[in-house]
Amino acid sequence: MKAVPASTDSVEDSVGAVGPFIRGHLLSGLAGDSPLLYAFDHHFSTRGKRTRSRLSLHCSAALGLPDGDAIGLAACVEALHNASLIQDDLQDGSEFRRGRAAVWKRFGADDAICLTNSLLSTAFACLADLSDSAAMPALIRCLQSAVVETADGQARDLKAGTSRPDPDRSLASAAEKSGPLFALALELPLIAAGQQIHCAAARAAAVDFGCGYQIIDDLKDLEADRESGSGSNVVLALEERLEGTAPARAEAVRLAAALLESAGRHAFRLPHGSGALLVDLASALQAQLQAFDG
Repeated sequence: MKAVPASTDSVEDSVGAVGPFIRGHLLSGLAGDSPLLYAFDHHFSTRGKRTRSRLSLHCSAALGLPDGDAIGLAACVEALHNASLIQDDLQDGSEFRRGRAAVWKRFGADDAICLTNSLLSTAFACLADLSDSAAMPALIRCLQSAVVETADGQARDLKAGTSRPDPDRSLASAAEKSGPLFALALELPLIAAGQQIHCAAARAAAVDFGCGYQIIDDLKDLEADRESGSGSNVVLALEERLEGTAPARAEAVRLAAALLESAGRHAFRLPHGSGALLVDLASALQAQLQAFDG
């Protein structure tokens, strides 16, 4: 399945503007010697794949949104995503993020909590200067819903870590933890462009993509999670149900392939090719599954 991507050479340039945009809004309420500024610069000094930023920017470009609006929407999603990473590292006890000390490990738990809260509020501030203020109520409701769902998914995931593995619960947790932020990258541009009617399809695409993405991560982390006794790894949970590693891996591959295929179908139907990048990302992940098949 192929979708026609937005023909915009400026998208990659816009990706580089997202981090400074977030920093500018965060700095607006901080003194120059704020410990949060040091923690922010430490966390953002190493860049992830910025998948959600790219999804949002490609979607905005396909829908014809102004560049300033596109960057603001992408910054909103990226600020929220990074808030979730900082909180996850603290709650999971993960000492490293992108090859460097996690914020809580480098600056302490208190600064990590405060930076998480600051990034959450900054996500809302990133929407403040959009050109169409009439869309603001729907955008804020969408953002707030994503925050709550992501937090609920994290809470369920933490409880799963101390419970007997269960594949259905693990997939539900993955849908709540990963789905809302992938969905937000598509939903915010759709709302800003007056295409809110397509948000349900965007959400369906993102939830399936997020679950497929998580299963692939679980396949990669299988032995490490087995050693740590993780209760949220889908493959480990399937091992108990299917009584064996080989059938569990095969079922995980089948589930991930089906979810990613569904994600691509939903994204392909979004207007003006606005889901094209998600279609491509789902296809790329499907190709990765060949490494685990058999």
